[in-house]
Amino acid sequence: MKKFFFLPFVTLFAVSCGSSQTPNVRIAKNPKIFRALKPAQQSLVEVGKIQNGMTPAAVFLAWGSPDREAEGEKDGKRYEQWIYNSLSPVVVQSAWGGWGGRSWGPGWGVRRGGIAGPGWGPWGWNGGVGTDVAYIPRASSWVKFINGKVESWQRGRPE
Repeated sequence: MKKFFFLPFVTLFAVSCGSSQTPNVRIAKNPKIFRALKPAQQSLVEVGKIQNGMTPAAVFLAWGSPDREAEGEKDGKRYEQWIYNSLSPVVVQSAWGGWGGRSWGPGWGVRRGGIAGPGWGPWGWNGGVGTDVAYIPRASSWVKFINGKVESWQRGRPE
């Protein structure tokens, strides 16, 4: 039973590890794009950095595919914006039963720092209400392209 419970989590972890690539992996998969860059841009892309004037292909090699794309207009100029997300931890109240925790007799157990209520687990009566940590995506980096070139960029979420 436990094997089937953990199988979706192992699969999700394997897929997420495979999707996060480094600039070197993207360069190896796209050597023609990399060779078309100027030597100074090649040096930046290899270490995952970008600069104004780069093409979307160069930004892709350095930072990867964006999580979202947007377009707009400012001062009569149309632009395209790439948005990259990072995961931020958030403490949430959990009301779902689960497996695990330390049981002290019938009725209550401790689960991840919270009191766990009704539900049977392998160590006795536990699960239920408590705190947990969830990870939500938040925009952390932006690249703005005007006429197919980087006009401005920002890395890291502002405070």
